[in-house]
Amino acid sequence: MFSFPDRHFSTDALHTSKKLGAWREMISDVFFRVDIDTATTDTWSASISEVNLQRSSISRYITERARGVRSRHAISADIEEFYIFVFPLEGTMYFSQYGREGVVSVGQYVMLRSSDFYNLSCDTYFNGIFLKVPTKVVDEVYKDASRHCSNWRPAHPVLSKVFLSNLLAISDLTAEERNSYSWCLDRQLLGSLIAMLRAEEGGNLSSTSATHGLFERLTRIVEKRYSQEKFTPAIAAAELKVSVGYMHRCVKANGTSFSELLRDVRLARSFEMLQDHSLRLQVGEIAYRNGFSDHSAFSKIFRQRYGKTPTELRDQLVTV
Repeated sequence: MFSFPDRHFSTDALHTSKKLGAWREMISDVFFRVDIDTATTDTWSASISEVNLQRSSISRYITERARGVRSRHAISADIEEFYIFVFPLEGTMYFSQYGREGVVSVGQYVMLRSSDFYNLSCDTYFNGIFLKVPTKVVDEVYKDASRHCSNWRPAHPVLSKVFLSNLLAISDLTAEERNSYSWCLDRQLLGSLIAMLRAEEGGNLSSTSATHGLFERLTRIVEKRYSQEKFTPAIAAAELKVSVGYMHRCVKANGTSFSELLRDVRLARSFEMLQDHSLRLQVGEIAYRNGFSDHSAFSKIFRQRYGKTPTELRDQLVTV
């Protein structure tokens, strides 16, 4: 597996003080800009091996305890948009995007979109396969692909296994073999990917397309109004021109709720502001600017999500 990568990088040979910075640069080069932190760099190590096809790339990603956040600042700095698929081989990975969160383990996968805020983190050793594909390549063939982000539906037990085996088989090819059949392999991979996603649909496709379309519109509205303390479901439904009950049913069909979606966007923006060293705001002011009126309640749910209080996060970033 990955015996002949197009490129390989490991932090093992680097001095402790240089590991995290070099890893951030490598991840930005292989994928795109991601804000990465870890509890300690004293014994921490990570490595990545990548093989490339015409329009996609497959990577083996190994790391110890770490957190990766795709922030608004990082998103604005990149031009092209991608879908990222994470297949654990060992360990588990926490994910969060579009108001949905969970843990993906061996035998499962999670799909994320690079143009929207997401969080990926592991508390222990993780070894997994990452696939990066331009969204326009997938969307041209399957316009509803984005609905599958953040485990909108469980992974198909058969086709997800077949798809992972394809990724591993391609990773075993020599560079010459990959180059000789690059277009053929790329088309085969895309066809297998679309088949896997379509197999997850189930139910009435026209119905789920409608609910997902409304959910995407709601997400855009929440992105604009999350800072308003009194932003309510009634206000959102009125802007969508649907009833509150119908809006709630559509949001539920996408695996979350209005309150969870709003909470997650507010927490995400708070996290980004706490990471911005140029902002000289108190934690309470950051909470208020992101729609949280109760400072203590904000700190509590922030810790539940990110494993540390806002103050602890800021203190940690200062010392990194």
